[in-house]
Amino acid sequence: MIEDYEQRFPGNDIHPTAVIGPNVTMGTGNYIGPYCVIGMPGEHREKWGEDKGVLIGDRCKFTGHVTIDAGIEGRTMIGDNAFIMKHAHVGHDVVIYPNVTISCGAKIGGHTIVQVGANIGLNAVIHQKHSIAANVMIAMGAVVTLKCQTREEYMYAGNPAVEKGRNKKAPFYKTNLPGSYQTENVKSFPHVIGPVDVRIRCGDRTLIYSGIFQDVDEHTKNLIVKSKS
Repeated sequence: MIEDYEQRFPGNDIHPTAVIGPNVTMGTGNYIGPYCVIGMPGEHREKWGEDKGVLIGDRCKFTGHVTIDAGIEGRTMIGDNAFIMKHAHVGHDVVIYPNVTISCGAKIGGHTIVQVGANIGLNAVIHQKHSIAANVMIAMGAVVTLKCQTREEYMYAGNPAVEKGRNKKAPFYKTNLPGSYQTENVKSFPHVIGPVDVRIRCGDRTLIYSGIFQDVDEHTKNLIVKSKS
């Protein structure tokens, strides 16, 4: 039976062949292409059948044949503007921050955190329980083991993956903080408002600014942050 998703997930474009589990929550403006399987039980031998669900933000694109497993300890989370291409797999309890790109055939092991703006190349493999830093580029076919500790805005390639220099294509975003630029690592998931640590680029230095995240300006795409005081 092909499910009609218009009533269940209004404001989204979901292909009728997609399979979406019972504990999936999503925002709006998302595209879910043919034969995607989202929110089915996580692949874990001892905890098979656990289903903590999947949370998907806004304006994500899953082009087709993408699989995203439900969490087994907490929800698997996909932040805003994720672009996940065909045959990619996101394991259980993974946290994907906003503006992440996952290319065709890439595999993200369970419990991994992929920070904002990271780009995971064709057929790359990320070991479970890893953490990929913000604006990192993982080259196609790379095998990222736990021994490979990533740094913000660097590139990694090879099997096993090793550091290959700075990622010159790393994006930057303006904030409402005077005279500052930063990587967009404060908006974790839609509708989450609260204390954040903002990394501010000032020349060659990176400063930490603690504030309260409010929103993203829909017109300028600037981050809106106010002082904790």
